[in-house]
Amino acid sequence: MECDVCMEPFNSDARRPKILPCGHTFCLRCMLRQDKRCPVDRKAFRAAAVKLPDNYKLLEMCQRPAAIYGWCRCCESEAVEACLDKHPSNICSLAKARSEKLQPQIDKLDAAHAALGHLGQVLDSVEQALPGALCECRTQLEQEAGRVEAKRSLLQAAMTTDPMQWIKAETKDKDDDGGQVPAVPLGEAAASLLTDLTNPATTCSLTVTRHAGPGQQGASAAATWPAGPRVAWRGSVPPRDDPAARLLLCRLLCRGGLRPDTAESLNGAPAAGSGSWTESGNEVEMTGRDMARLMAVGSRVARGLDWHPHWQADGTPPGQGSVVAVLTEGGGPPRFCVRWDATLVPAGASATDPRYALPYSMEPGCFHLALLPNMPQAMVDSSGPGVHNLSITSSQAATTKKLPALTVLSNARTVVGLRCDVNPNWSKKVLHQVAGTVEVLSLISAQQQHLKVCRGMARLRLLHLCGSPVLVEPLVDLTVDPPAAGPGCSGGVPIKPDPDPVEEAGEKAPLPTALRELHIFNATQEQLLQIPKLTALRRLELHCPFTSPLPPMTFPAAAAPAGLQWLRLGIYPLRTALALLQAHAATLEELELVAASKDPYGCPDLAAALRDCGVSRLQRLVLWRGTAAGKFCQHAAGECLQQKAALRSALSAAGPADAAHPLEVSCSECDAAEVAAAAAAARLALAEPRTPGHALAST
Repeated sequence: MECDVCMEPFNSDARRPKILPCGHTFCLRCMLRQDKRCPVDRKAFRAAAVKLPDNYKLLEMCQRPAAIYGWCRCCESEAVEACLDKHPSNICSLAKARSEKLQPQIDKLDAAHAALGHLGQVLDSVEQALPGALCECRTQLEQEAGRVEAKRSLLQAAMTTDPMQWIKAETKDKDDDGGQVPAVPLGEAAASLLTDLTNPATTCSLTVTRHAGPGQQGASAAATWPAGPRVAWRGSVPPRDDPAARLLLCRLLCRGGLRPDTAESLNGAPAAGSGSWTESGNEVEMTGRDMARLMAVGSRVARGLDWHPHWQADGTPPGQGSVVAVLTEGGGPPRFCVRWDATLVPAGASATDPRYALPYSMEPGCFHLALLPNMPQAMVDSSGPGVHNLSITSSQAATTKKLPALTVLSNARTVVGLRCDVNPNWSKKVLHQVAGTVEVLSLISAQQQHLKVCRGMARLRLLHLCGSPVLVEPLVDLTVDPPAAGPGCSGGVPIKPDPDPVEEAGEKAPLPTALRELHIFNATQEQLLQIPKLTALRRLELHCPFTSPLPPMTFPAAAAPAGLQWLRLGIYPLRTALALLQAHAATLEELELVAASKDPYGCPDLAAALRDCGVSRLQRLVLWRGTAAGKFCQHAAGECLQQKAALRSALSAAGPADAAHPLEVSCSECDAAEVAAAAAAARLALAEPRTPGHALAST
């Protein structure tokens, strides 16, 4: 039963049911607020509200246990009468609730039980194949031992007999191997591997890479980020203590699948941050309930798990939006009104105007939105004056029969949102059209042919690359006949000297050498190899996911007048990021790093790792708690305070102290307003007056 004034249920305390002289019943709290008149018939009464008689019948009903009407999914408890009024659609029977809650867990356990059985069958097959694998390895080792012994005998004979024996010893290996001597003979490799197998400090690191199969192409493959092979499993095992690991390494060596790593750094110097730690990701998974709990006015959002496939309010391609209002009507779950960035809103429009802000649900089964963290934003203005935004036109370039004329881009200085994967040929024509005038360029999923056009843009000072990484596989033209064998050829293939790795990287993923600012949201090794040659570069941003890390790399120290002043990093592994930081330590003034608040990248002491890089001019450090891909990084307020204090102390000691301008350390979550203001100021400082621009429209 409820009070007819406040619509709250009666109880035996503050909302005790009181009978007025006229016979009506209201709760004590409402009577204390009235002017001693009945709210219904306005009849006056003299007694104080606390001295009015109780309605014992209602009081008795209030003290009874609440009737159970099933299970409420919103409250996650037994449904009571209030649940029937507030969210009746989320009430189900206890049997159905148990089934919804427990059946997925039972299904997972069934799948786990079946998988364990299949894994046991795998072990059985391994056990059956093990004698054959051992026999194969022994046979190959014995054969190699015989070849080594024969060569040794031949060389010993050559020491004492005629010179012809020495000539035979020199040519025997070439005759046996088809004219080519192995780069690393099995005997020498076995001696090196044996040393590692007996060393207790040796660790065998395993990486299992999953490639998208034929059945994974299409929409499901396009929805995953990033495209291409993904690291599915990682692990490590000490070979000295694990016979299976020793067998695997010996078998790989015999089959030619194991080779010694002879890679050296670009400058021969040890990499920064060479301390020992296991690389791990910064990201944490957020459930729909977690996002709904944190969502508020001002939150940035994108398409969620239960987004309807026919909804297009967020634009093409799908974009982001802001929560402008939270609706709590009828006591049900709140609905979040979102104004999408793609929506054109006239001046003076209301924040909740249904024409410009649409409501969405965030409850089980209806998680329409995905909450975005405070993550690094592009430094390129996509809607300002003088900006040519081609995002819509280039996204529809594959289906539009008549594309717009490119003459409007003749004097373009800022071009953004150009998708290169939808209609690569048209995108290439756009780049040729603006090559002589463009200064700021933003490309999505650029390919090798597009970057080669960009390399010739003399006035280009800022390049922004996002979307899929550049494909760097060599292209083979099967329509050209191979050259005939002749002098300087081997089997019809011209003999060429080994290419310079930096020049080769510049051909695979070329970058303009006159750039002053570069942003890459899916960086590759080929792009990083070219950074030392970009002597005019002053601002650099690099990102890559944990599932597609870069190789460990080092970089030569930047020589004056070259050197970065601003650097934003969210790449794996951290050692490569530290090496880049070390190379520009003498000039770097601002550093922004995507990092968790505890053990970022698996590093137990980030402050010491950054200090060892030797930064001496650093004035500002920003810690981003969200990745460029929109994933949340692990963050806790207490851990953040300790992390910032440790960084401030370590980095202040690394460079000359300046009492007037101490090192500024900020967090994108704890210091959100400060970080946003600094980013806005940076974008404003980078902006220059531009000629009027256009957003190309299809005709």
